[in-house]
Amino acid sequence: MSAARVTRRDVEETFSRFCRVHGLEESDGRFDRAAGAIPRGYGLDYASCYGGWKVVYYDGLGSYEMDPFGPARVGPREFCDRLRFAASVAVGLEYLEGRAASC
Repeated sequence: MSAARVTRRDVEETFSRFCRVHGLEESDGRFDRAAGAIPRGYGLDYASCYGGWKVVYYDGLGSYEMDPFGPARVGPREFCDRLRFAASVAVGLEYLEGRAASC
């Protein structure tokens, strides 16, 4: 990634790609009145006063939120770097599994 500023849009796009690669269901974290809860899935949580971004999981049963990757928050550049690394590992493992199966 270049030295340019990492925006919220960059973080959201990187997170969406991460979810697609790992087959995770996304949630925007907004309360759904009809369902009476926040839709189930993985979402982004940002708080500048606590240090930045983290991934959260909403259970879809209420407004309960879990930290599947831990409570630590990081700045936008490091957050995107971590998600890109995790996605590249998943893609690499799929490639290796495909090669092993074809041998």
